[in-house]
Amino acid sequence: MKRLEQPFLVEIGGKRFCLGHGDGLGPVPSGYRFLRGLFHNRVAQFLCSMLHPWSAFRFGNGWSRNNRLTHDVKYEFGGENEPLYKFAVDFAAENDVDYFIFGHYHCGINMTLPSGARLLILKDWIHSSPYICFDGENIHRES
Repeated sequence: MKRLEQPFLVEIGGKRFCLGHGDGLGPVPSGYRFLRGLFHNRVAQFLCSMLHPWSAFRFGNGWSRNNRLTHDVKYEFGGENEPLYKFAVDFAAENDVDYFIFGHYHCGINMTLPSGARLLILKDWIHSSPYICFDGENIHRES
């Protein structure tokens, strides 16, 4: 298995896809960037691995209780104001891309960018099992 770094560009059937989780792409707030950097830091990961599992589970469960999904707050995609939208627009200005496909945002999006590329965002796996099917010519979003 190969771990892919986002954004990952691939050509399939003559179409260029930009794939990624979507987390941390675009102009995100500095506090979020710091926290994401901390979670991806190998030293911090090593130090956390030295904690007793009880501590890690307690921390994770406490964090989850404050998650908006636990409180059933529906996420609304902010369109042109979203960091991921801004990333896709800027990336498409410098790269030939037909489709941007991301996850991370807990809503289903299928929109055309100013470049003509399409931005598709899968919903979350918590409430559905979305996927995208490319038949060689067209792309279909299923949930």
